[in-house]
Amino acid sequence: MNLATRDIRHNKLRFALTGMGLGLLLALVVSMAGIYEGALEDALSLPRSASADLWVVQPRTKRPFAEPSAGGLVLTEVAKGVDVVKHKDAAAMPQSNI
Repeated sequence: MNLATRDIRHNKLRFALTGMGLGLLLALVVSMAGIYEGALEDALSLPRSASADLWVVQPRTKRPFAEPSAGGLVLTEVAKGVDVVKHKDAAAMPQSNI
């Protein structure tokens, strides 16, 4: 313990810079975790708020809400034919707001 105290007294600037670096690293990790949680909550808010029984997504697209679907009424009619869809008259296609 005496050696560590002596080293800190001898290299005060190095000790301070190391402490600041570790503090910034911790702040960065906490910030990244918060950004991830916020993005995840934002991405899940629309599917959670919609009362959909089935999500119909066009193949080879980026994501369901990143671009508008080109399926139109054909995919809506296919979705109405699926047994798990409770309200067949309320089938909806995800559309982008872009």
